[in-house]
Amino acid sequence: MSEKIASAAPAGILPNPERLAGYRDEAATPPPTNPLYIAAREQGRAFVKASMQAILAQDKLDALTCATQTRPIQKIGEAPRSNSRRLYGNFGLGIASLTGWPELTVPAGFTTEGLPVGISFIGADFSEMKLLAFGYAFEQATRAIRQPATTPPLPGDRFSY
Repeated sequence: MSEKIASAAPAGILPNPERLAGYRDEAATPPPTNPLYIAAREQGRAFVKASMQAILAQDKLDALTCATQTRPIQKIGEAPRSNSRRLYGNFGLGIASLTGWPELTVPAGFTTEGLPVGISFIGADFSEMKLLAFGYAFEQATRAIRQPATTPPLPGDRFSY
């Protein structure tokens, strides 16, 4: 991996230190032929899925909910923010990928800076209909979506929320 910057960045564009740290972490990981990687892929994912299924069954849950991201998005042109919890430290992020389960994300509101926040609904295999119903009910109850002030519709487009 090269860490050299090949050309000057356009005005207002800043390097993202967390993305670079992620690339460094990835470059330092063992290859996919490593026995630990193979065990995690073949047995670890099955263990996570079985454990999550057991939690749903034990507590009679139809779905899990979590914040879609661990931090609010940043505005274009802002310097990248550091996040000590890193994105993969959030419970919800990765559960759907590890288990192969469906995940639905819907608008959940806005930060004090007016930036959007999402909520994710994660369910077991073949629970898409329930997740869509939960997402729709959440949207209807919260009315958390609104027209962005910085990106109005194109001429001729009409949206109503």
